[in-house]
Formats: sequence, structure tokens, C-alpha cells
Amino acid sequence: MIWQTDAFVLATGFDDAANRDIGLWMRDDKNAAPAATDSLLLVRPDIAMKQRDAEVRTPTDPLTTPRQSIPRPCHRLPGQTSHSRPASTG
Repeated sequence: MIWQTDAFVLATGFDDAANRDIGLWMRDDKNAAPAATDSLLLVRPDIAMKQRDAEVRTPTDPLTTPRQSIPRPCHRLPGQTSHSRPASTG
């Protein structure tokens, strides 16, 4: 039996607004399966795997996000433009 084609994935809920399953659990997951309740959902493996793959490649993932330069703070005095120099004090 191959679970990706012959079994299912468990979900603890569904977010209608985001059109996404909540609390997905697949057979290969290290954590325990969710408790069997009246609200436990059965999800087709292909749909769950597609969602899980999308979650793994989120924009905040440091492995998939290209490095961006961090803006340096601006240390200008009031009234000073980027091309002007501070007035000499002596």
C-alpha cells in the first residue's frame, strides 16, 4: 500500500476564507496524529501535499528568500539634504 495513492491525510479543520486545511497530518510526520473527533477531516493526499509544499516555500523562508540589502538608518540633521554637509563649528 502506498499512502500517497491508497490512503489519506488528516486535518483538524478547514479555513474557508483561505481555502486551506488546518493542522495537516501525514503518515511521515514525526508528531502524533491528531485525536479522533467529530471535526477531524480526511484530505486527499495530492491536495494535502500541494498545500504542504506551498507552506514550505513561504516568502519568509531563509532558504528560498533572496538576500536583500538592509536599509541603513539616515543620520541627517533637520534641514540637511543628502548632498549638504553639516555646518562647520569652528
